[in-house]
Amino acid sequence: MSNKLTAFSGTIFEQGWGIVPKMIMKEPNISIQAKAIYAYLCSYAGNATQAFPSATLMQYELGITKDTFYKYLDELIKNNYITVSKMASEKGRFAHNIYNLEGTPYHKIPDTVTPDTVNPDPVNQDTIINNPIINNLTKNNPISKTTTKAGFDNIINAYTEDEELKETIYDFIKMRKAIKKPMTDAALKLTLKKLNKLTGLTIDNETKIEILNQSIMNSWQGIFPLKQEQNTGYNKNVQAGLDLVAKYEEEERRAANDKSGDS
Repeated sequence: MSNKLTAFSGTIFEQGWGIVPKMIMKEPNISIQAKAIYAYLCSYAGNATQAFPSATLMQYELGITKDTFYKYLDELIKNNYITVSKMASEKGRFAHNIYNLEGTPYHKIPDTVTPDTVNPDPVNQDTIINNPIINNLTKNNPISKTTTKAGFDNIINAYTEDEELKETIYDFIKMRKAIKKPMTDAALKLTLKKLNKLTGLTIDNETKIEILNQSIMNSWQGIFPLKQEQNTGYNKNVQAGLDLVAKYEEEERRAANDKSGDS
């Protein structure tokens, strides 16, 4: 293997390479931006099917904004070319994403969720807070016991424009379905109200994402304040790998800064 690396020294292959399936490159329904993100992930995966560069690094090296990145990442997820696994730190907080390159993608059929009439979420009056966004949303869209994909989209789009927060809310909805506690439109509205209360009505999307990820990774039906200390039995080998990635990313940024300084 070292001989191969030596042979590529001084070429564009010396930092590694990956395999990009021709199928996705020929797919007319996938945008060029989504194909670029997919090809980038392939370059980090090598001949494997997983990669875990940070979202910040991808945005920087692809020269795209955060909103653009999550818009086209979502396109790949919806078409099942990739799935995303969230990894936790030893304290139970979100640490890193693992991007899985799916070998047999298929086009999703829109989810249909049975209304939660057996165990509906109780209404906690402490979560009914005076938030203009949510109050206006509730006024214009009366709470119902039905659930539709379009209903979720409307509620989430009215709640936030942050693409990363939207993705995390959808992940929470999927987790609820996986534990056989599917959400209704009403339950989602109440959850978002509580999310605002837990973050003190500030525009603190990072904390909201951490709160949702905490519930996702622990398969909790509700959302709760972040725990300062939590032993989740997290795999220390994975953490060590993530630390190496962080170190690599810092070296990449320094090299890029040095290169721009020289020019």
